[in-house]
Amino acid sequence: KQGRILQKPGAEKISVRKLASAALLFLGAVCLLFGQGSRRDDIAFKNIVTGMAAAGGALITACTSAGAGIPCTPLATIYSDLALTSAATNITCTRVGSDFCTNASVYPNLATNPFKADANGNYGFYVSPGRIVVTITDSGTTGVQSKVLTYTFPCDPTQSCTMSGLRNFTGGLQSGGVNVVDLSSVQALTNKTVTGTFISGSANPANIGAVRLATGDSIAWENFAGSGSLSFAKNSSDQLTFGGVLLATFTYVGKTYNAAGTSAGNPHSVIDVATLVSGTPSTVTVTLSGSAAFASSATYQCLATDKSNASPLKISLTNGSTFVITGPNTVTDVVAFWCGGT
Repeated sequence: KQGRILQKPGAEKISVRKLASAALLFLGAVCLLFGQGSRRDDIAFKNIVTGMAAAGGALITACTSAGAGIPCTPLATIYSDLALTSAATNITCTRVGSDFCTNASVYPNLATNPFKADANGNYGFYVSPGRIVVTITDSGTTGVQSKVLTYTFPCDPTQSCTMSGLRNFTGGLQSGGVNVVDLSSVQALTNKTVTGTFISGSANPANIGAVRLATGDSIAWENFAGSGSLSFAKNSSDQLTFGGVLLATFTYVGKTYNAAGTSAGNPHSVIDVATLVSGTPSTVTVTLSGSAAFASSATYQCLATDKSNASPLKISLTNGSTFVITGPNTVTDVVAFWCGGT
């Protein structure tokens, strides 16, 4: 009897998917896979007394992996092109007379989802890699029994592809013939220790260090406002910069303490010579400019020695930038001084 579903005596209904697979093998059909999107080509069949026949005009509904019901919902987004730029319009079928979905396009026109198989039962579409549920139902005159198929669309290994979820591999993982991960299983690098050396892919990276960057490489962070990046890099003079600003060059001068062991903070030193002006007594006033100046007369001390004679000298601190050296009467000796403080 036409339209009867094939059954084994005393058993459940034979899997429609198995029937379809057997028919596809018999006809020599294949599943075509392409890059970016993946493609599935198949044939809708109906059961007849003598076996199976193509179900021309059968209604094909493509749904997400959560698809349920006949016809299934929710609808997936399917495409008519490899680049996944021409999406079919998801529609609600309109029945006119005996046509259950008069507003559905007919394959190979993939303007709508659902759509109808061609006169020979052929249908196909492009979709993003993943799992798709497809229902094949009567469109009004095909005589096809309802079928639910599940297709898994893999990525084409020759094309770029976006995947989500955990991927496990048996054996190593290579890129360009080079081992990237040499583990029997690749898992998310959460709380994992990664050993080895990172070497930049730019030309002429450094040849030492755990992280080896080329001269134009940088390390960057997104700023707090999320509106731009801050890079840690070096300029053409091999000076370090952060966010394009030259980092300070520090010179270590050691630590300075008083007798009680209290740190003097960030000290600096001034070393120079001066010439006494002849008088009674002979004196010279020294003025410290710019970075040589100290905060106040209380934050530094000075020592001086007469380079011309073994004469005693006295130093009087006026303020943070001026002090006076006093020597013997009527001499023009050269004196050397050292001052240190903050």
